[in-house]
Amino acid sequence: MLTDLKRAVLLTISAPIKPGSVHRLMGDADFERRLLEYVAVEPHLEEAYRRGRALGEGKLSAQELGLGGVLARALKDSFESSGETPLVGLWSAAVTAAAMVGYSSASNVKVYESLRTLITRILYSSLPDDVIDLVEGIGDSGDVDLLEHLSRRNLTENYVKSNGLSLGDAFELLSEVDRGFSINLKGYEWLLGLIRLYEGLRSPLAGVVRVYLAVASELSKSPELLDLSKRHEIDPSQPLQGPAPARSACLLLAPCPSYRPPPGGAQRRRTPGASARSPRRP
Repeated sequence: MLTDLKRAVLLTISAPIKPGSVHRLMGDADFERRLLEYVAVEPHLEEAYRRGRALGEGKLSAQELGLGGVLARALKDSFESSGETPLVGLWSAAVTAAAMVGYSSASNVKVYESLRTLITRILYSSLPDDVIDLVEGIGDSGDVDLLEHLSRRNLTENYVKSNGLSLGDAFELLSEVDRGFSINLKGYEWLLGLIRLYEGLRSPLAGVVRVYLAVASELSKSPELLDLSKRHEIDPSQPLQGPAPARSACLLLAPCPSYRPPPGGAQRRRTPGASARSPRRP
């Protein structure tokens, strides 16, 4: 099951042609950088899987899972591998999905059929310290958009601890900017809808493109892209025209990122001190 997840993540970043997103036919080095990020994140997928499996076997409690730390290390390593702001939503969703796959493999439950239970068990049973670790990992990734959003929502260390926030709560806030964090109870029905879109096509490649078009049509309000996403047959090699969504939309079982490079292709590096312990102020 973990191997299938890894294949799905690689397919997500390589599937052609997704307007405004990463794909293997890009003319610059961005696709290669995203592959480097994947290589850096892969060990953390395995760690999340092992921890999720230990939780399913009863060897760890939900509070001992430590998913926030795994997410933080994955984001930090992905930034260091490419030197640019990574696909934060994609890698966060992939690590979270790996923990769910590990739990389901030990518990003998199907991810699709038990998705709500898995989300609750893995994300909403976590500790405030997991949230603080995640936000620090976002700081290490240099994603200014997400950091400023959390700052506007006053997600400080004191607020997180005093309100007992979980990773599920943090994912809900982050999904307002990056749809990669839609693995949460508020995004549950939307997520299931995308998974259904993914099914029924002849190839996983076409499924990824269909989901991408559906998300792109929603974020860009494009009826043309919505019409394409509803087709029974999709040719993933066909060049697709249309506006691209602003942020990534990588989701469990049907992930699909949308990467928006910084203006002029400049690298977006971490702002010193931008973390949950010393938040940026707008």
